[in-house]
Amino acid sequence: MERHTVLRPFCRALLRTLAVVLLASWAVDGQALDIVLEVFQLQVDSPVNLQFPITDPLTPGGQSSGSINLGDPNNIQNDVEYDPETGQYIMRSSVGGAFDYRPPMSMSLEEYLNYDMERSMENYWLDRVEQDSESAQKSLIPAIKVKGEAFDRIFGGNTIDIKPRGSAEVIFGVNISKTENP
Repeated sequence: MERHTVLRPFCRALLRTLAVVLLASWAVDGQALDIVLEVFQLQVDSPVNLQFPITDPLTPGGQSSGSINLGDPNNIQNDVEYDPETGQYIMRSSVGGAFDYRPPMSMSLEEYLNYDMERSMENYWLDRVEQDSESAQKSLIPAIKVKGEAFDRIFGGNTIDIKPRGSAEVIFGVNISKTENP
């Protein structure tokens, strides 16, 4: 008996969900779908004003000036194709190369060249920053390789990498004694 009382609310929720899906699929000209979307639309009580706002750029992979560059995730691909009939460059942003998550954008030759130049400059400076940070992270003390299978089994590797952390206090003192005896 108790099992049926637990399953009833679940079955009701499942039936409601199926009814909404069927209503949306039988919609004429998308009218019923608009009604369903209005029901599920979230309302924001009060907008959040961030000190550094995060915006969705109009161009895929682009950033507005003065914003934090979070970059696109690895599974987002931005592809540009040339359409010889219109003379336009069509940019598509897809997730995993299969699902377009924003509508395609078309650009003229001049717009595409500006876009390509901005991407090239951004990639150049990101590479420079990465190289500088890698060289700054190199240790003053080189890694020590230890030969021997026992060391590898005990410690899980044969490399000793010493990374000094912390601070050292150095105190200097000067004692001057000047004697002017004849």
